[in-house]
Amino acid sequence: MERSSSEGAQTVARAAALLDLYTPERREVSVGEAAAALGLAKSTAHRLLATLRDSGYLRQDQRSGRYALGAKVLMLARAYNEDQHVPRLARPIMERLRNEVNETVALYVREGDARYCIEHLDSSHDMRLVVRVGQRMPLDRGAAGRILSMTPAQARSTGALISRAERVPNACGIAAAIFDAGFHLVAALGVSGPLDRIDKGRAAHYAARVAAAAAEISVALGYRPA
Repeated sequence: MERSSSEGAQTVARAAALLDLYTPERREVSVGEAAAALGLAKSTAHRLLATLRDSGYLRQDQRSGRYALGAKVLMLARAYNEDQHVPRLARPIMERLRNEVNETVALYVREGDARYCIEHLDSSHDMRLVVRVGQRMPLDRGAAGRILSMTPAQARSTGALISRAERVPNACGIAAAIFDAGFHLVAALGVSGPLDRIDKGRAAHYAARVAAAAAEISVALGYRPA
């Protein structure tokens, strides 16, 4: 029974890793590409792909044989979005912040030992930091990750945090915490851009704007500062 349970968990982990291969830039995957990326035998990769296809999570192009995301993934995304009131309430405030600073603005949440982007707005500059919704990032590098690593009390006393070249070389990140009605740290609001454009003076100015926007989102979520 233990062996069967372990094998089942391994299969689920492999299927999740396979789905993680899909990005806006990589919308199709072949058996060979999946096998190489995950370090699996082609026969194992083929079985995983075929199982996910038969379950509706993937679809297969009959001509090329390559696999793309299926309708079940869209259904999960819709269910997730319906449950995510934070991005819905935050977006208009994020849009205003992006228009003020014209740098990439993103919203992050913590899941276990990582953070994920759940909403973002791009800068109009040709040179900008690109963040994808669903992108996994570390907690120990970058302003938003460090904010999400704090306790609510620590994050509140910190206000906006500025990081320089921690996760991405020549990049500046500025983030502040978002709280709900129960004083839970539910998300971090971040602004990021090139260090060449965000010098120390501008970073301090942006930090005040990020802190104010994060506080406004917190109030929209029911948080009332003591």
